[in-house]
Amino acid sequence: MTYQIGDSNFPEEYQDIAERILQVKNSITCVLENIGDFKIFNETLVPEGLKPIARSISWLVEQVVIQNLTVYKRTCGIEAIRDPPHNLTQYDCILNLAGEDSDYFVNIKTSLARTRSSGRADISKAEKLIRLYEENPDLILLVAIVKVEMDGVYIRPRNVILFNVAWT
Repeated sequence: MTYQIGDSNFPEEYQDIAERILQVKNSITCVLENIGDFKIFNETLVPEGLKPIARSISWLVEQVVIQNLTVYKRTCGIEAIRDPPHNLTQYDCILNLAGEDSDYFVNIKTSLARTRSSGRADISKAEKLIRLYEENPDLILLVAIVKVEMDGVYIRPRNVILFNVAWT
């Protein structure tokens, strides 16, 4: 059975973590609202605009989101943002909410707003995830799918879908 945070039949034992995950989502949404639309290339470099394919901009959007998590952290209820120890991890940053001690390991993905796919098939291989959870059984690994619209060389962040990998 699939549960959505806020459903009346959501298991009570997960209610606390679900509410904290919702706070993480609200913080990321706040950052996206502060970023607004942005230009990703000079039009002269791609006069026909970028093809509307999320993978063509995913790393750039990831960098914009992560760097602006730091810029707007106080405004958006975030205490701290830390980078992973190296770039071969299953997450892009470690986030701490203001007023609590939990570490949220966040993997940023990009999807076009008109795409229906959840992006869940694009997560690191199962063996690596199992090893990560074995090393840290209390890990809160979240995938944040940033839904964007593309218009030529402009990116318009629209919303974020956030889910706990352990619940998939």
